[in-house]
Amino acid sequence: MNQKMSEGPLPDIAICSGCEWKGHVSECKTDEEGDWENGYYIIHICPICEDGGCIDDYEYSEGGIKE
Repeated sequence: MNQKMSEGPLPDIAICSGCEWKGHVSECKTDEEGDWENGYYIIHICPICEDGGCIDDYEYSEGGIKE
């Protein structure tokens, strides 16, 4: 997720559609995906799924909403 300084805070809760895990993004490892033609980006890895899961949704925690 790319963010400009004026856009405000990013959602801080990650959701895995593979196992339905929901937790703070700090619990997720990260990896880099992409290719040289389209560029590279950082993805979050599910801490529960053995294959990395599918973190494909995010939301704000109560504290994140207040920021």
